[in-house]
Amino acid sequence: MKYFAKVSFVVILSIIYGALSAQTNRLKRANALYDAGGYYEAIDLFKEDIDKVNKEEVGTYLQKIADCYRMIGNSRQAEIWYKKAISRETNDPKVFYYYAE
Repeated sequence: MKYFAKVSFVVILSIIYGALSAQTNRLKRANALYDAGGYYEAIDLFKEDIDKVNKEEVGTYLQKIADCYRMIGNSRQAEIWYKKAISRETNDPKVFYYYAE
């Protein structure tokens, strides 16, 4: 019985670690795409994992989504996402500049 409990615990930890790794890899890929100018693809990846980031980082990722929309010329969506970033207290003051633009 103890063996089964240990094995179950290890399996559960493996599943959790795998899920966290996938999230981290997806966000790393989104950041790499963002840095390389792959804004369309980055938007989708950021949106998929926005609910999985730390509370302190949500504003930053919302701003990155807004930046992506701005860079592809979709000013309406950029405005919506900048407003979300401001409401989540992003640390970058440029968000106010781009929102007011």
